[in-house]
Amino acid sequence: MIKPIKHGNKWRIRPTDMLGKRHSYIFDKRNDAIDFGIRFQSDQLQIKSGSKHVQIKNKTCCDLFEYYQMTYSSQKRNPDDDASIIRAHLNPFFSKILLNDIYLHVEQFKLTKKHLKPKTLSNILTLLTTMLNVAFEIRWIEHVPKIRKPRFGMREKDFKYLRTGDEIKRFLIAAKLKDEIAYYLYAFAIYTGCRAGECAGLEWSHINFERRLITVQKSFQNLTKNNEIKHIPILDPLLPLLREWRLKNPGNIVFPNRNGSMLRESNQIFQECLKHVLASAGFSLGYITFHSFRHTFASHWMMSSGDLFKLQKILGHKSIDMTQRYSHMSPDAFVSDYGRLGDFTAENRGKILKLFEI
Repeated sequence: MIKPIKHGNKWRIRPTDMLGKRHSYIFDKRNDAIDFGIRFQSDQLQIKSGSKHVQIKNKTCCDLFEYYQMTYSSQKRNPDDDASIIRAHLNPFFSKILLNDIYLHVEQFKLTKKHLKPKTLSNILTLLTTMLNVAFEIRWIEHVPKIRKPRFGMREKDFKYLRTGDEIKRFLIAAKLKDEIAYYLYAFAIYTGCRAGECAGLEWSHINFERRLITVQKSFQNLTKNNEIKHIPILDPLLPLLREWRLKNPGNIVFPNRNGSMLRESNQIFQECLKHVLASAGFSLGYITFHSFRHTFASHWMMSSGDLFKLQKILGHKSIDMTQRYSHMSPDAFVSDYGRLGDFTAENRGKILKLFEI
C-alpha cells in the first residue's frame, strides 16, 4: 500500500508507475489518498501483465532516447557505446520527430549516412530497432516499423589477425623482450580467444590446471559481455606458459597492473605497449589490435580442423552465425587440398570417378 504523507492540511502520495516515473497527488482526506493509491497500483499491475493498455502519448524520439539510456543503457557493460551512437547519429536527425511518425523518416536518415561503412550503419539501425521495441513494450508506439539494414559481407581484409604460426612466434618473441607481463598476457589471449576485459578479470582461482580448464566469469565491469560464464580449455602451447607465469606471479589476479590491481581498459598494455611490440617485431602499427588476438585464435582453430560448435562455446557466442564471422580461412589452409580430384585429367574425362567407397 502507498502510504499517504501529511502535506500542510492535506494528504499527499507519490506513487511510481511501471516506467519508473514518480507522480505526485494531493487529497483533502487521507482515505481518499489511500483509495487512489490502491487503484493506481492495481492499474500498474494490469498494465505490466498486459491485461490493460496505457494510452499512447505523442512521445518524441528524444523522449525514447532519454528513457532508454536511463533505464537500459545504464545497465550495460559499456553504456558509452549507446550514448555515442545516439549523440552522434540518432539524436541530431530524429530528436523532434514523433515516435509514431518515425517510419516516414528512416529511409531519409539512411541516405544521410551513405558515407558510413555498411557495418557502422547496421549497428546504428540495430540500436534504433532495439529502442523502438522498448517503445512498443511500454505502449509508446502502436507497432514497430520494419527497418531494413544494409547487407554486408565480412571480407578477409575486414579482419586483423596474425595469419601464420611464424607471425605468432615473431610477435611473441618481441613481446617477451619488451615486457614480461605483456608477453604472458598476449600469449594467453592468442591461445584462448579471450577479450581484453576477460583477461583483466581473470583470477588464479578461475584456472584449474588438473582439468586444464579456464572459467571466465568477470570482465572490466564485473560482467562478461553476454553476462554468462564460459569454459575454455587450456591448449598444449598455453599450458607450460601458464604454469611458468603462475610461479612468477603468485598474487590473486592473473594479469595485474604495476600496483598489483586489476587492469583497466585504458591501461597501456592494451594499446601503447602493443604498438611498441608490433614495431619491434617488424609489423606495421595498424597490423593488429588487442581484439585481433581473438580473431587469431578463432582462425587458427578452424585452420587446424577445429569444431565450429566448440569454437562457438569457447568464444561465448549465442549465435553460430557470429562464430562463422571469425572462422575465415587463411589462403594456406587449402594446401592439403590441392591434390583432390587429381584423377580428373584429360585422358580420364568421360569416365565415372569413384569419389566415395560405400
